Amino acid sequence: MAETRKKKVSAPERPGLPRVLPWHASALALVRNAWAGARMPHALLLHGPEGIGKRELARWIAGAVLCESSAGGPLDVCGQCASCGLLEAGSHPDFHLVTPEEDKQQISIEQVRAAADVLARTSYRQGGWRVVILDPAHQMTVAAANSVLKTLEEPGAASLLVLVTPRPSALPATVRSRCQKLAVRRPSEHEAIEWLRAEAGTAVEAQVLQFAGGGPLRGLGHAEGRFPAPDRPIRASAGGA
Repeated sequence: MAETRKKKVSAPERPGLPRVLPWHASALALVRNAWAGARMPHALLLHGPEGIGKRELARWIAGAVLCESSAGGPLDVCGQCASCGLLEAGSHPDFHLVTPEEDKQQISIEQVRAAADVLARTSYRQGGWRVVILDPAHQMTVAAANSVLKTLEEPGAASLLVLVTPRPSALPATVRSRCQKLAVRRPSEHEAIEWLRAEAGTAVEAQVLQFAGGGPLRGLGHAEGRFPAPDRPIRASAGGA
């Protein structure tokens, strides 16, 4: 009788803890000041060029808001508490990242409704926050955007919705007007190349950054061979978040 082999199932990838990128400092200062002054908004609209790490910034804000050390103290990601451990493992019950489903270009109303449920329910720990990130927010369907608007109009206590997009003008005006806008700047060429060289651990030519449309995270992908170098520089609006 032939032996039946079980298919090996690999463990899910641990997303890890978010990190602060050097050019995010000015945007983070605004968020930290809002937290320190008990003026944290219920919705943020992170916008800026692609390839500069907007999603990583959104994840850091989420992690800091959820971090137990931030309760009654400065906004930070301690990396030691139970909440940070759950976020690092990708299993935090109060955090939800919404992106288009595989093989689809848009965020659906079903995804937005599931995210709204996260914001509406009670946190797993007393007094804890719930955080949802929508990225890229401009790729929501019309029905999904209308559902988000309802959530924005009736925000729950200690809840944060973060919309991430390189094209804020593509969002409905009614959605934009209910979010606190947070512009994320593109680093200078010198700053980006220095960061790329440190991350790649090798010399990185300025042409790599040019190919990436000025986005250092996409440039890192080219330097590490994760993205093929195009025949000509790509537009600045192309690339990763």
